[in-house]
Amino acid sequence: MSRTAVLLVDCPDAKGIVASVSTFLYSHGANILGSDQHQDNQAGLFFMRVEFDLTDFTLDPPNFAREFQPIAGRYQMQWRLEDTASRTRVALFVSRHQHCLVDLLHRHQTGELPGGEIAPIRMRDRWLNSTGCRFITFPWMERGNSQPRQNKSACSMGTRST
Repeated sequence: MSRTAVLLVDCPDAKGIVASVSTFLYSHGANILGSDQHQDNQAGLFFMRVEFDLTDFTLDPPNFAREFQPIAGRYQMQWRLEDTASRTRVALFVSRHQHCLVDLLHRHQTGELPGGEIAPIRMRDRWLNSTGCRFITFPWMERGNSQPRQNKSACSMGTRST
């Protein structure tokens, strides 16, 4: 399986964005494997996701940024280039309904849901764990708990894994 990259773009909507991005990628040896775009008419915004094969691609990330800058500047783009070989760590906040978690874990195991380590997070100690996963538990988040909710940076304090 070849290495791929994903280019994510958002910018004000304008004519020529898809053509400019596609032509740029093609001119540097990319083979576009998939492209999705969406326009938000109310906000006047354009969103694009392009996945391409890196086999014959001639730019490394620093050169990509330099060469892509004229297009990004012309369309006032916010963009990000991701190498799909890097695995993202994923946290899943789990409800009482296990079928959703089981479906996501199955998709991850079969490769349909890419990502590295998965950390299921539950809010209840009484939640039955039939998935075989190790959970991070935040019992103070249960409904009716009078303890105040804390910000994300404080979440790692006082947790326990099961």
